[in-house]
Amino acid sequence: MLVDEGKMDILFPEYFIESSAPSDAVLGKKRRELLVLSNKFYGRDLKGKIIGVVRGYQNTPEFDAMMDAKQFDIVEAVDELQLVKLLVTKRVDLIIGDPSIFTYSVNYSNLSNRNKQALLNSIEKIEPAIKYNHLYYAISNSYPNHHQLLDNINLALLEFKQSGKTNRFIEASSGCTLDF
Repeated sequence: MLVDEGKMDILFPEYFIESSAPSDAVLGKKRRELLVLSNKFYGRDLKGKIIGVVRGYQNTPEFDAMMDAKQFDIVEAVDELQLVKLLVTKRVDLIIGDPSIFTYSVNYSNLSNRNKQALLNSIEKIEPAIKYNHLYYAISNSYPNHHQLLDNINLALLEFKQSGKTNRFIEASSGCTLDF
């Protein structure tokens, strides 16, 4: 809202804005009249998913911020074993955690060997973890030098991609594993 109104300069992260999308902040204006978008870069989409997490655990800062903003539905479990059970019974679409910990939790549970094997056979690590959506920087047209700022951001994004820093960033931030 603040970027649409020109009170802030940059909105990050932002998904692609359709040219017909109206502004909720400035009546009678389309968002693309108020904002310019940078070149795209890698992102993820969790909207509409029911995601299982262990209550009280910290995940990645990005995921936790999206969770706090209620961008998807959350089901909290007491531990990783309960998460796996929620997933297998289809009460959640995804679970967040380390696949090794899920396997360990199942293997060292009080379940029978048959039930342990059934649970482990019902889950798999997925790659890529989630449906892929690009992210953008959205820059207010009210910012006096928005064209120069946009050029600078796009150049930096290109330099990051060409140098391999983008891939290293994605790999380093993959500590948040999503499994079915």
